[in-house]
Formats: sequence, C-alpha cells, structure tokens
Amino acid sequence: MPQERPSTPPSNNAPAKGAYPWQSVWIVGASSGIGRAAALDLAANGVHVFVSARSEDALTALAETNATISALPLDMTDAGACAAAVAQFDTLPDLVILCAAVYEPMDASTLSAKTAGWMMDINYTGTVTCLEPLLARAKAEGRGHIALVSSPAAYRGLPGGAGYGPTKAALTNLAESLRCELELWGVRLRLVSPGFVRTRLTEKNDFDMPQLLEPEDAAQRMLKGLAGKAWEVAFPYPFLGLLKLLRIVPSSWYFAYARSLIRKAASARAGE
Repeated sequence: MPQERPSTPPSNNAPAKGAYPWQSVWIVGASSGIGRAAALDLAANGVHVFVSARSEDALTALAETNATISALPLDMTDAGACAAAVAQFDTLPDLVILCAAVYEPMDASTLSAKTAGWMMDINYTGTVTCLEPLLARAKAEGRGHIALVSSPAAYRGLPGGAGYGPTKAALTNLAESLRCELELWGVRLRLVSPGFVRTRLTEKNDFDMPQLLEPEDAAQRMLKGLAGKAWEVAFPYPFLGLLKLLRIVPSSWYFAYARSLIRKAASARAGE
C-alpha cells in the first residue's frame, strides 16, 4: 500500500464541476472494464477518484491519465489490507463503488469446486472483506454511500453460470439484507446490476449477448443511476426487463426457457 495518506475533499454536498454530485469517489475494481471507465468519466467531470485493484501497474497507468485520479493498490481478499486502505482516508469518499469480479463459464460438464471457490472468494467474500471496515467507518461517521456491483445473473440460475451466478446472487442477497439497517446509520447502500458489457470477462462467452454495452456506456449509465434515488441501478432495457420478468414467472416456464437457451447454444456450437 502507498504510504501517503489519501486526502478526501470535505463533503459539503456541493456538486462537482461536471455532471455528478460527488467530490470524491473510491472505486475498488478499477483496473479494467466498467470500473476503469467510471474512473475516467468521473475524473473528466472534476471528481477526485481513488482507484483500487490488485494490479499496481494498471492503476499507475490509469492515474497518469488525469491528476484527479489517485492509485491505491489493494487485494480485497486481504482483510488487513482492506482495513488499512479504509483507515487511510481522512473521511470516507462521498461514494464507494465495489465492483471487483472474476468470471469463468461453468456448466454441468465443467463444474469445478476449485474454480467456483475462486469466484466466490473474490466476487462475494472479497466484497464482504472490504465492506467490513468500510461499514464500521461509515457507522462512526454517520454517513456513507456505497454501491455493490452485482449482476442480472443473480435473478435466476442461467445456463453456463453455475459458478458465477451464485456469487452474484449472494451479493444481491447481502445488499438486500443490509440496506434497511444501514439506513438507520445514515448510510445509503445501492445495488448495480449491469447487463452484458464488453470486457475481458465477457470475451470468454461463446453465446449471443443481447444489447452488449461498451464499458464507457455502461459506466455512464451506472453513474447516472447512482446520482439518482433508485435502490437498484439496472440496465439496459428491454433486456433487463425480460430478466426481471423471469424472476416471477412459474418455474416450469423458466425451465422451458432455459432448455431453449441450452439447445440454441448447442446448435450454434455444432454449426461452427
């Protein structure tokens, strides 16, 4: 961890000079994808952005693009490092986005406890490890705004998502479990559920991804949503509307739909 203590601008609810209402934001999982794109967007709009991830080189390169970006390398599976990172701030940033994640496609034929455990360790347990000192600090300050980046894969089990989906379902359940209690502390907890975004993770998919977004588009949608009041920031529609509908249809209907997806994927692979 860097020795210099991060200095967060005083939070006086004054808007930044650009499009967003925060003076400072901390993004954990900012070395690539939607996290990196969000950092660049925020910095371009005058927000002081602290960026964290395991890759110090990627963070350094990102910080070199704008003087308002500060690199704070962090392995969010390391409890001591997470506690130290939170303790470095004079006051918590106006918004904290936890979006670090890993992904590997997994179905019945590739089911692996080791791979599933790796995803759970980072996507869920890593988030909780970072959240623990973060919530303690937020409670002490009586304020905070925290966003957990989950996925529509949490809505229902999807073919090929046997490893990744459960990690996001756990994350969504966690956010739902904590939200009301945190409100009593003066802390806002938000949930972000992006659809397919073109990243190094989705490059592993061998199926059609409806309404695939570029990271910059997804980041703007996320930040615009977090600047609003909705509990869950979900996009894009109408694809997300379909996935939300699948949560409430009878299971027989859902499993029929899932079978159709499996047959479609098998047919596509056979035609290659």
